[in-house]
Parts: sequence; structure tokens; C-alpha cells
Amino acid sequence: MQTEFNVKKLKSGDCKLEVKGDLVIKHSIDFKNQLSGCVGGCKNLVISLEEITAIDVTAIQMIQSLRNEFNGSSKNLTVISPSNESILISLRNSGLLKVITNNV
Repeated sequence: MQTEFNVKKLKSGDCKLEVKGDLVIKHSIDFKNQLSGCVGGCKNLVISLEEITAIDVTAIQMIQSLRNEFNGSSKNLTVISPSNESILISLRNSGLLKVITNNV
């Protein structure tokens, strides 16, 4: 499935990156470019994974790396979890549970 990225600049100066489709290695360069664009131009970043249909270790590692980058900085990272239970299990197993929230 093709992956779609939609970046919304919020009035607060924050960005919301909405991801739809498969978030797998095939789309890793596009995902990295989207993340890089958001990090530079936003106070805080919200990544919405609500509509992803698959995720692999590459995408999980990219989110984890961004989380590590934000740790100790003035920026915050929020990840909105997907509704798919198997994807939630993958995120939980990767250690990303701490940044997952459904309240944005």
C-alpha cells in the first residue's frame, strides 16, 4: 500500500505529521525527509500513526531516534498510536510505549 504523509502546521507553532498506509522500509527515505522537515520548522512534533496499516523496525527505529534527539531539548514528541492491535504490540515491544498517547 502506498504511504501518504500530511504535515499540518498548528497555530501554536507545532507540527502534526499524519501518516497513512504502510510505514515500512520501502518508504523510509520519504519518512525521514518528512521528519527532518518537521523537526527544523516546529516547536513540538505530533506524529499520528492512527491510519497506518503496517510498521516495521526501520520506522520504529526512526521514531526512537527522534525521541532520543528530543530528549533533554525544549521540544516535545508525541506519537498518536494506531488502532491496529498488532501494530501496538510492535510499538510496545520496541520500547516506544512511553511516547504513545491518544490525547492530542
